[in-house]
Amino acid sequence: RRTNGLARLPLMDIQNAMRLFLALFLLTIWLTRRANLTPLYWGLAYLSMAAGSVSFRLGNEWNSPLLHFIALLNPGVFVGLFWAGTEHFRGQRVRWQHTVLLSLGAAAIVLLALAVSRELANIAIGLVVFAAMGWAAGVVWVRNRNYRIVAAIVFAQGLVLFLRYSAIASGPGMTMLSGIGYGLLVIGLAYVVLKESNESIARQAVTDELTGLPNRHVL
Repeated sequence: RRTNGLARLPLMDIQNAMRLFLALFLLTIWLTRRANLTPLYWGLAYLSMAAGSVSFRLGNEWNSPLLHFIALLNPGVFVGLFWAGTEHFRGQRVRWQHTVLLSLGAAAIVLLALAVSRELANIAIGLVVFAAMGWAAGVVWVRNRNYRIVAAIVFAQGLVLFLRYSAIASGPGMTMLSGIGYGLLVIGLAYVVLKESNESIARQAVTDELTGLPNRHVL
């Protein structure tokens, strides 16, 4: 019976599918550019969000308090990893003790809100996720003009997630909109990567790699 129920369970709905795809896309960017840890942190953050959503669905299907508890801790993990990626994007050294404290603080807010009501816990999850993504969008917008399209998409995605978690807006339309938001973020990141690659190729064609001066082709 559990097997049949698991087969019917929509674990890979459009949101989780796009979260997983976005996480793999970011991890692929990190593998090709090991010096930049921002895609690694953000990829793990989206991967943790997908894992939390799946654990919550399984907890409902199997009536498992443990899986529910893991799902409620997950927003804290997401906030901590997103904060670490944003700090690295700013060029700051990531202090893991601060990251752990931030993750535990966000998880504590969600758990304390759950002690009051599940509706308040959903609002708390939406707020902590939106706070992390909104702050990241602001940092990206200020630090790099080429990434402003990504900053706008991240901010819009954080707003949609807040509306969805807090149940201010719900239904199939909101689910589809959330999935479209993840898709747009993938497209925006792909645009930035291609643009940076083209600029790097153009720069290498006219610059000496050793000295950084114009090469003989320019002369």
